[in-house]
Amino acid sequence: MTPLGRSLHIPRDREGRPRSEPADSFPKVETAGGRTLRADGGVFPDLVIQDDTLTSLEQELVVEAARAEIPLTLRITEFAFEHAKKAKDGTGPEELAPGAIADFARLLQEEGLSGELLENQEVREYLSWRVRMAFAQRAEHYHHALEFQAERDRVLASAIRFLEASDSQGSLFAAVETEAARSDRASAAGVEGSVHLP
Repeated sequence: MTPLGRSLHIPRDREGRPRSEPADSFPKVETAGGRTLRADGGVFPDLVIQDDTLTSLEQELVVEAARAEIPLTLRITEFAFEHAKKAKDGTGPEELAPGAIADFARLLQEEGLSGELLENQEVREYLSWRVRMAFAQRAEHYHHALEFQAERDRVLASAIRFLEASDSQGSLFAAVETEAARSDRASAAGVEGSVHLP
């Protein structure tokens, strides 16, 4: 239960399936600030944002890495850790060098990934994005890590945009409500990714 008395448990029928009821029949509660929220269980987004997905080539990279039994995420983490360690102890550049992605691609090719796939610009940009984000996290440059993540994470980018444009919690809520009113909620139903406000 939340302080307003809202249950976070989704009501289910006898078979354990979530109950389906018309949206206008859901119970509601009003916050101290005057916001009306659904109170039928679960957490509902204030604004639904279409989530980004991997492109076909990016998916091909992930699938090929799995087939070659290369733990891609682990390799990215290891590579970023090695470079971040050098940056932190002063034996390497403070930022990831531009040629680092080419070095990383060579390592992946040596492990068995297709050189042709790794030479593709779209694949390189995807790897670069993931390595830059991992490096920034490992180097404890958390603000850069969030900036990099926001380059492709539409939900995070929208949240940052709303926060930067708002000077108070009230103006933040108003901006999100205005945006939500403009959105076609019917077409966005079932799309993953959302912005939740307290």
